[in-house]
Amino acid sequence: MVSCRTYVSKLTIMNRLIETVSKYIEARIELIKVDVQQAIAKTLVNGIQFGLIGLLGFFTLTFICLGLAHVFNSLTNSSFWGYFIMAGVFLLILAVVQAMKKTIQVKMEKVASNMFHKDVEAPREVGATAEEVVDQNESLGRPSVYGQANTVPSAYGPINTVRQPDLSQSDGMGQPRTR
Repeated sequence: MVSCRTYVSKLTIMNRLIETVSKYIEARIELIKVDVQQAIAKTLVNGIQFGLIGLLGFFTLTFICLGLAHVFNSLTNSSFWGYFIMAGVFLLILAVVQAMKKTIQVKMEKVASNMFHKDVEAPREVGATAEEVVDQNESLGRPSVYGQANTVPSAYGPINTVRQPDLSQSDGMGQPRTR
């Protein structure tokens, strides 16, 4: 018969295990929240920058083309031929872009892929201490949501700060092999 003390100690161990797992899940959820917030902020900033650069580029190109059209108008002593010449130049550019459509698409996909994946960091080593991870996050400007836990979650799974025993001489469950 199982004694009451053994039963209570097993319940205590189970409660600690459940508490540890729930803390780990909470830490993972916080990490995902921080990662999503960072991704949204970065995407928003990049979108605003791209929009402003595109708008300024559009106006710059428009006024340069209008100026060139006026130059061609004065060279041809006409009030409209300069605009037709510029329209022809743009039709020629459109034809070249259409002919090189596939090549341009592949290059743009590579640039976009590199733009989105340049911030992916290499996986951290298993066995890194919580202090090292916190220091690395602070150096990258990331808030620390981990505290001083024994297991620190990352985008690549948990990082154990406790070295695991060598199981090469065991049955894989921590018990010595029997022959």
